Amino acid sequence: MKRVSIILFASLFMLSACGEDHYREASGSEEKTVVTFEMFEQIEDGLSSKEVYDIVQGYPNDIVEVNDRDVFMYDGSDGATIEISFSNDTVVQTYEYGLTESKQNTTTSTASTNKSDSSSKDNKSNEGKISNEAIDYANEVISDYEEVQDSSISHDDGEIVLAIVVSPSTNEETQQQLLDNFARALGSGVSIYGEYEMPTADTLGSIYDEYNLQVVSGTSADDIQVHGAKNKNANSISF
Repeated sequence: MKRVSIILFASLFMLSACGEDHYREASGSEEKTVVTFEMFEQIEDGLSSKEVYDIVQGYPNDIVEVNDRDVFMYDGSDGATIEISFSNDTVVQTYEYGLTESKQNTTTSTASTNKSDSSSKDNKSNEGKISNEAIDYANEVISDYEEVQDSSISHDDGEIVLAIVVSPSTNEETQQQLLDNFARALGSGVSIYGEYEMPTADTLGSIYDEYNLQVVSGTSADDIQVHGAKNKNANSISF
């Protein structure tokens, strides 16, 4: 994913005290903030960047500009990826890829959440590699982005094709970010409804170890603006 430098929120704790340059240096430091499941559960729409900082006790590891939104990127526990989208210094969306609840919390609710339940595994194994539930999940995730007007997923003969239709004002860099998110959403979906590994900070999910990937976006079928591809041996999409 391509990253861009942006002007950070003036209200963020430490920014007003130390200045924007200090914040940029801190957010790129080697000591990364790791967000746990319990922290993520506390982050709700409407919170300010200062309130998020107080919850996670650290700066984002990277920041992505997506049109009028600023997306804070954090590492999650167990190699997960956390995305928190802000608009006007207010949380408007949160996503996690591969974040798991601590064993201490899951032991009290194994009947509904434990993946090791034998009947659950039997159901998953019967749904095929890429189930309709996984496809619906990915389409639902990507449709939450206001730039996305439509999306589709197709797969056949060892290849997955992801396509999105975006609003005319969406630039190419934003489209690349959305396509990467779409691929991660499908990677999460086939893990939830199958036996694949979740996406991590460095991978899109183990489903793409078995399938080549093609991604396209544009304002219509006659106006393809971005195309990307990833083969089975690669970790990321090449645009």
